[in-house]
Amino acid sequence: MASSLVSSKEAQALGNGGQGSVCQVVHQTAPSDRSRWDPRWERCRQSWQKVCPSPEFVHVLWDDDGLRSLVEEAFPEYLEVYDRYEQHIQRVDFARAAMLYLHGGLYVDMDVEALGNPFPHLPSGKVSVVGSPYTQNERHQNSMMASPAGHPFWRAMADEAVRRRSTPGVYKTTWQLTGPQMLDAVVDARPQDVHVLPTGKFNPAMQSPHFTAPHVITRHFCTSVWTHTMDINGMLLYQAVQAGDYEQVEQAASAGADLECRDYAGLAPAHHAALRGDARMVRLLAVLRADLGSRDKNATTPLHYAVQVSKIEVVQALLEHRVDTQGRLLEGSAA
Repeated sequence: MASSLVSSKEAQALGNGGQGSVCQVVHQTAPSDRSRWDPRWERCRQSWQKVCPSPEFVHVLWDDDGLRSLVEEAFPEYLEVYDRYEQHIQRVDFARAAMLYLHGGLYVDMDVEALGNPFPHLPSGKVSVVGSPYTQNERHQNSMMASPAGHPFWRAMADEAVRRRSTPGVYKTTWQLTGPQMLDAVVDARPQDVHVLPTGKFNPAMQSPHFTAPHVITRHFCTSVWTHTMDINGMLLYQAVQAGDYEQVEQAASAGADLECRDYAGLAPAHHAALRGDARMVRLLAVLRADLGSRDKNATTPLHYAVQVSKIEVVQALLEHRVDTQGRLLEGSAA
C-alpha cells in the first residue's frame, strides 16, 4: 500500500487542474491486515476505478504507516497527539484531514461504492462533505470528503480534534473526538468553506428506497471499516442488524459472531436495533442471548436509545426481557 503520493503540485496539475479545483485523486485507507477486510471492499474499489479511470484519475490506497507520515508532514506539531490516540479509528479520522490538506482530491471509505463520477459535483475552492441520513448521531458523514490541496478547513479540523482531546470529561466517544460529530462542529464554525452533497444522491441510508435508486451516485455499506472488536462474522451480524435482515442475523450467530461486538462508536448490535426501532430484531437478539443491557462508552443502554427516539415497541420488547430500568448515563440521567 502507498506510504507516499504524488506531490501537491503534481496532483493539482491532474485533470481540470485549475486554481482551487479538486484534483482528480481518489484516496482510500485500509487496515494493513487484510483479514480484517470486508468481502465487499474489493468490489467497491473496482467501482471507483471504473467510474474514475486511470490515467485521468490517480487512485491511492494508504496503509497505517502512510497515514502517520501524512500527519508528520502536514501537522508535525500534532504528531505526538496522533500517536497517543487510544483507538486506531481515531488516528485514521485525524489522518484524513492531513491527507486532504497536503494533497487535495477526494477521500472515500473502502465501503463506499461509486455508481457514477462525483467529481463534477465538487465545486472549486470548497470542501465537499456528504449530508448524513443518520441524523440521530450526526449531520455530516466523514466517509466521503473532498477539497483542493491546502484548504484551511483541514487545519481547523485538526485543531478542533486536538482541542477536544485536551478537554477531559467532555468528549468521550470517537464520534465526538475525531468522527462525524467533531466534523459537524467544524462545518458549523466555517459554513462558508463547505458544500454539502445531498444524501438523496450521495450515501443514502441503507434502508431507504434511495439506496437502490437509479439517480444515486455513491452508496455507503457502513461496514465499520476500522472497528477493533469485529471479525468477518461480527461484521456480517452488524450489517444484518442495520439492514433488518433477520435470517442473516441468525446465520451470523450460528457462524460464531460475537453478539457483543462493537462498532467504532462503541455500539453493540442491540443498540442499533433499538435506534432503528426494530422490536422484532431486539427480540431475536434476546433469543440468541445478546446482552440487552449492554452499555456504550457513555454508559448508554439500548433502553436509553429507545426512549430517546420514542420507539415504544422497542421499549416494550426490552421490558419483556427485564432490562435494568435504573441504569444511568455517565452524567447521571436514567432512561
